[in-house]
Amino acid sequence: MATILLCIWVTVHPNIPGPDDKWTKVISQHVWIVLIALVVLELIILWVIQQWLNTHKLMRKYWSAHVPPTSLGYFTD
Repeated sequence: MATILLCIWVTVHPNIPGPDDKWTKVISQHVWIVLIALVVLELIILWVIQQWLNTHKLMRKYWSAHVPPTSLGYFTD
């Protein structure tokens, strides 16, 4: 059980915390996500799909037409 918990802890990457967030809030959110992943893995998969879709929507909105959407290192113009 400890191995499973450690694997989930390492693989879960929640959003970057804000500058005003306290470390206790950040840790408690991470623990909550790990517990959800342990109990209902499908919710984590849906969360990942939602973030992927939102990322692509933002890419289309903010990147100009000449930037290929698969180019992540294109910020060094």
